[in-house]
Amino acid sequence: MQIRIERIERIVPESRSVKTFFFRGIGNPRPGNYLMVWIPGSGQIPLSISSFRDGICGVTVKRVGATTEAMHRLNAGDLIGTTPPLGSSFSMKGNRILLVSGGIGIAPLLYLALEARALGKRVYGVFGFERGEEVIFEDVLGGLLDDLIITTDDGSYGLKGTPVDLLENLHLRLRFDRIFSCGPEAMMKRVFDFARSRHIMAEFSLERTIRCGMGICGACAINGLRVCKEGPVFDGEALKEVWGDK
Repeated sequence: MQIRIERIERIVPESRSVKTFFFRGIGNPRPGNYLMVWIPGSGQIPLSISSFRDGICGVTVKRVGATTEAMHRLNAGDLIGTTPPLGSSFSMKGNRILLVSGGIGIAPLLYLALEARALGKRVYGVFGFERGEEVIFEDVLGGLLDDLIITTDDGSYGLKGTPVDLLENLHLRLRFDRIFSCGPEAMMKRVFDFARSRHIMAEFSLERTIRCGMGICGACAINGLRVCKEGPVFDGEALKEVWGDK
């Protein structure tokens, strides 16, 4: 696999535990693609692309383990290794689309929102977080979306509850024709169930342990689907065997 050494050009703190790293990318990524990023002396991790403009790629990283902790210690000017864009991407279909995320799952949906607006689509979003201090991207998405709702589990910011709690009312009000979702799998399973019950097309970005990024090791496979190759984005039809054909 091609890996190129790049210099971090800029780092933006998004919250106490989340930073976005900007560096020159390889190729032309699509919303939903990911990169394998190598941190010297630590290891490599798969990271969703949260923005791409003028050759500069952004990845948004939550500090959750040893490798992400090592990445958070890096500074602008430090070197990392990166692959070209990997995996499947969101289809960009639909004219009135709803973005649904939980936690750091908002990252790939930011890139999707940027590209969808550039195509003239109506874009709505409901984004959930555990607490108000974890809310990110509200300002940029507020300027992009036709409708933006933030939820928190504890009610400390926005509406108390989860994005899934609002889907029925949002559909009655907005009449969206496609859903794109990323976040905790339990949340996405509920989005999947809602979409199927309303005959709405939906696409999901799954997170699994990705080690090789080439579809060889099988660490990320679910029901014969390799998340690193066939995914990370799957449509609802592909996930019927994973989440149940109801």
